[in-house]
Amino acid sequence: MNPRDSRAHPSPDPHGRGARADALVWEERGAATAASGEGASRATPAIGASVATGASGFATRVFRTRLPLDYAYFSGHFPGEPVLAGVVQLHELVLPCVRRALPGLLPPKRLAGLKFLLRILPGDELDVTLRRAPAAMRAEVVSIDFEIARGGSVCATGSLDVPVPAGGAAP
Repeated sequence: MNPRDSRAHPSPDPHGRGARADALVWEERGAATAASGEGASRATPAIGASVATGASGFATRVFRTRLPLDYAYFSGHFPGEPVLAGVVQLHELVLPCVRRALPGLLPPKRLAGLKFLLRILPGDELDVTLRRAPAAMRAEVVSIDFEIARGGSVCATGSLDVPVPAGGAAP
């Protein structure tokens, strides 16, 4: 099973630092809400998604998760005052949601307007909202605005342009 697969279960970091990035479980709302079996105590509750669609694919999609208390990316950043680094927020929260919402796209070619407004802490329940930007109608690039929020308070925002593979059409 691919560790990035939506059914992947959490596993400890090979260096014993806690839950790895692939410990985040991606499932649609209404599906199971937590991993089961061995290692379930490190599991993130399932990430649910609500979807509003438009004529050209999704207009808005919202994913929810709770970060494990022992999430490896908090280790050493910073001792006694853990915070999730901005690059980790993009790579481990935003991009997996984009890949789930629009499978088959290439990695982003542009990030813009990044704002990291509030600290993201171990155990936080987060909503990752993706909105397809109005300029997203170009066939070669899909533009997406994102927001990471905790309890209605915005933690991070930005936008990204994701290229469509050659010969493909924007979803």
